[in-house]
Amino acid sequence: MNSVLSEYLNCTDCTEATLVRDAIEHAIACWPELNWVAHRCSNCETINYIAVNNGSVIEGYPVHGVVPTLAETQRIVIRGLSVKCVPDGMRISNLNLSWYIDAGDATASSASPKQYGG
Repeated sequence: MNSVLSEYLNCTDCTEATLVRDAIEHAIACWPELNWVAHRCSNCETINYIAVNNGSVIEGYPVHGVVPTLAETQRIVIRGLSVKCVPDGMRISNLNLSWYIDAGDATASSASPKQYGG
């Protein structure tokens, strides 16, 4: 069974593999209105983005238009993954693990998806 403990994301810059659990656990910012979480690569310090949905994680690049979207590079189905978004953050759960990521984290300005795009 796929879980946050068995699935990997790849850095968009150096391709270093990171467990989904570690990306969520070490998140530096989130945007609940988009279901996005930002995490920093432990190898090269690049900020990477994932969209966390009930049952899946989408890895990709921010694309800006009328509505910001994530250009999907990988979709991982994770049975039992649960996310609840509220204006002030995101609660993510899988297996017996649970995380709360605050929106508007002090580091969010350096991770803002607004700095990326076309």
